This record gives sequence, structure tokens and C-alpha cells, in this order.
Amino acid sequence: MDEEKKTTLLEKIGRFLGGKGFYIVLFLCVAAIGISGYVVFSGGPEDPVDPSLYNPSTSAPSTTAPNTTARTLPSAGVSTTAPPVTLPPVTADVVATTTQSQEVAGTASDTPPQASTNTPKLFYVRPVSGELLRSYSGDVPVFNPTMQDWRVHTGTDLLAPVGSEVMAVATGEVIGIDNDYFKGTTVTVLNADGVEVRYCGLDGNISVAVGRVVAAGDIIGRVGESALFESGDEPHLHLEMLKDGEYIDPMSLLP
Repeated sequence: MDEEKKTTLLEKIGRFLGGKGFYIVLFLCVAAIGISGYVVFSGGPEDPVDPSLYNPSTSAPSTTAPNTTARTLPSAGVSTTAPPVTLPPVTADVVATTTQSQEVAGTASDTPPQASTNTPKLFYVRPVSGELLRSYSGDVPVFNPTMQDWRVHTGTDLLAPVGSEVMAVATGEVIGIDNDYFKGTTVTVLNADGVEVRYCGLDGNISVAVGRVVAAGDIIGRVGESALFESGDEPHLHLEMLKDGEYIDPMSLLP
């Protein structure tokens, strides 16, 4: 009985496939082929990962400036960022030094030249109008007719009659009035340029006092005959000058 049922079922299936069943199977096959083609040509549900990301040597160079954060590739573990260059910090000392240099440069260019501290040159005049009788000899001894010996002449002798007015040769202050045994009545004036002037052989009528400031041409006194070491000469004024304690030639300053 069972064998008959199986035979009957197979006969029915055969008749079905021989009729409309053939077209149903054909439709299913075509549908399966279409679905498979769609899946292949559409690329699947996800895009594949770019193989270049897994091979640093084949990746294209980056056109983006590197940042300070290193990036590591997923599998190779290679950093694509160069190590940052660290510059030394600008310290306060460097800023201060630069500022000071600028200030110094500005000060040097803006400061006007300082006035000279040299001693001013004074205007000199002759103390008397007479001619030269005997010159300054410096270190060279010369014959002295009055003393009848050879000695250095530390000043300049200018001819002038007794009683002739003696003028200050330049601006200065009277610092001494003395009676020297050999040089006679002497007035000493310290000029503004530091030159010390001694007017020797004056008479007793002195026109100035110690501490008085005189100008060139002011009257100091008058020619006398008080200088014993030159009393054998014609009447004259014996004039001496010293600079820094050393005798100098008066004619180097007189006109």
C-alpha cells in the first residue's frame, strides 16, 4: 500500500514538473542569478579598507602641515609627524639686554657734545710799553752786571722809566704783595689760565690789595728801583711767569 502511495506521489510530481512546474523552477533560477549579480556589482555592504594605509612606503605624501600631535598608522605603528623643534625661550635677561642696548644707542646719538674743559685762553697785554732789555734764559746761565756773576735769568726785563705805570697782563687775582731782598717790591697775580705772574722791582705805591681781581690793563703799581740784584741796569720792570710751579718765558704769552 505504501509503495503504491509513493508511486502515485512521484507520478504527480513528474506531471507537475512536466507542466507548469518547469516554469516556476526556471523563474527561481533567474531570480537567484539576478540577486548574485547585484551583490557582486554593488561592492557589498561595506567599502574595503584602502590597502595603502597598511603600507607606509606606498602612501602618498601628505600636503597638510604637521601638527604637534603624533598620529600612528593602524597596523604599521609608524609616526607620520616629525619631532617638533624646540626653540630656547626668550628670557627676561635677553629682553632687558636688548632694551638697554637700544637705550644706550639712543642716548649716545641724542647727547650733544660736551663743552671742552680745557683752560680758556686769556687775552694778554704788555705791562709796560718799553723795549726788551734782557730775555728769559731758562736753564742757561747769563752774566749779571750788578752781581758780577753768571746765573740763570728767570724773567724778562722791559725798559721803563721810574714811576711808569705797570699794568696787569691778563685777568687774575692778586695773591701776594711781598718785599723780596733781591727782587724788591713784588706783586703776584694768579691768572685765570693758571699762570702765576710776578711783577718785581716796583716802588712802594702799590695800587692793588691781596684778593682783588684785576683785568688786563688794570694798574698794579709803578716802576721803582727796589730790585737790588739788577740795580746796576737801566730802570726797568722785571717780570716773571710760572706755570705749574715751573718758570716759563713771559714773551711766549705777551704780544
